[in-house]
Amino acid sequence: MNVHRETLRRALSLLRLEGRIASRVGSGHYVERSKLEKDLTDLLSFTQWGRSMGKEPDSVVLRSGSFEAPKSVSKFLRVPLGTPIFHAVRLRRLDGEPLLLEYVYLSEAAFPGISDRALSSSSLYSVLEEEYGADLSVGQETISVTYVDAWEARNLRVSEGSPAFFVRSVVADGRGTPAEYCKSVIRSDRIRLVYHNAAHREEEA
Repeated sequence: MNVHRETLRRALSLLRLEGRIASRVGSGHYVERSKLEKDLTDLLSFTQWGRSMGKEPDSVVLRSGSFEAPKSVSKFLRVPLGTPIFHAVRLRRLDGEPLLLEYVYLSEAAFPGISDRALSSSSLYSVLEEEYGADLSVGQETISVTYVDAWEARNLRVSEGSPAFFVRSVVADGRGTPAEYCKSVIRSDRIRLVYHNAAHREEEA
């Protein structure tokens, strides 16, 4: 190619900033796979979101159990300290590819017997709505950046210390009563978080 070296260097730098290519020292430049787009303004479950793109979602429950609510959980679910809480860590996948880890917290008083439900094969939102009559109509999320630890990296199939989105969310019913508290660690190399505001302008994370 009859292209000036500095022009080529600038073009590659721009493509890296846009997330279109990745550079590996001593190896070269590689085209990145297009990212999946997740709209932060909807309340679609992971299952609904995946199927809306024609992909097959599934879950693997890596950990589950019950414990008494500490302050860090009770303040989000608005329950007294010591309230029995069901906790599960789920690996969420699309077409077999691991994309995020969910750390889910639910009040056992609000959802008795939830620990007996098959959360690997069912949408949690579907279980809460269809079996418990929950009206999950309000949600609040805060987003930050984290770095995956060794256990998370192994399950997400990324390198330890890789950057990831950290999303803390509370989903409430129509009366504003919190139903679910969730912390998600999301692969930033595979998912783009998008926010559509009232003026129809698009912002990306």
